[in-house]
Amino acid sequence: MADFLDVIVINLKEARRKGELGNGSLYTKVQKKMTGTMLVNSSRWVFEEKKVECVETLREWIIQEAEFQTVVAETLCGRTGKQRDSSHTFFGWTSGSGKPVSTNCPLCKKDHPV
Repeated sequence: MADFLDVIVINLKEARRKGELGNGSLYTKVQKKMTGTMLVNSSRWVFEEKKVECVETLREWIIQEAEFQTVVAETLCGRTGKQRDSSHTFFGWTSGSGKPVSTNCPLCKKDHPV
């Protein structure tokens, strides 16, 4: 949605139709594409930041929200390079050193790394 709003805002500005970037029908249509949680969060952000409700403000919030979502996804998936004390890998749980924690083998039921 962030890319979509970028294109709309850029195209309308280039066409000198900035009036459509207010809180009119385009703003309402974009809001209808959002989830309830997104609407609550964006409304709270607009209120706290004392912003004007309009397409450009919504675009600003969505870009910021997308950045937060990226950071969270990278943190949960381990793409930031930071290693947690223990994490889950395809090979089982690891300790802080990154070595797999011994688990019982599903085939022989003995305690050895898989």
